[in-house]
Amino acid sequence: MENHQNFAGEANACDHAGSRIDACLGPSCFPALGQTFHKLQEVARYTNPVAPANRLIILSDSFGQFIAGWYPRYFREVLHFSTNTLAQLDAEETRIFRDYLFEQAKNSQFLILYHDGSTLWNRPEQDHAKLFDQH
Repeated sequence: MENHQNFAGEANACDHAGSRIDACLGPSCFPALGQTFHKLQEVARYTNPVAPANRLIILSDSFGQFIAGWYPRYFREVLHFSTNTLAQLDAEETRIFRDYLFEQAKNSQFLILYHDGSTLWNRPEQDHAKLFDQH
């Protein structure tokens, strides 16, 4: 049996600074949206000035925060929003978030990314209903 415990030379963390990628983590990355994004908590904006001029928007459970940082290599801008605390948004905050997503959706691609445990509890369907079925 071959031993695969030697991971020398493999990337296991993103080097954003070394790649000239601006990694902004947390609600302060979206000051115009105020309290709405403070309630969402796990949000991020990655900007890569040398990537193709396109945008990726990731909606996810907490699984996405560990994946989002790998996408700026391929996108000029990556926006990540965890929906784990989406239920804490009131109707007005949900509208603000939904309107922001629709505005950002122009010239963007979406990635809906949930851990299999969340899908077993219908989280993607619940989050979709809260965000998009009213629009």
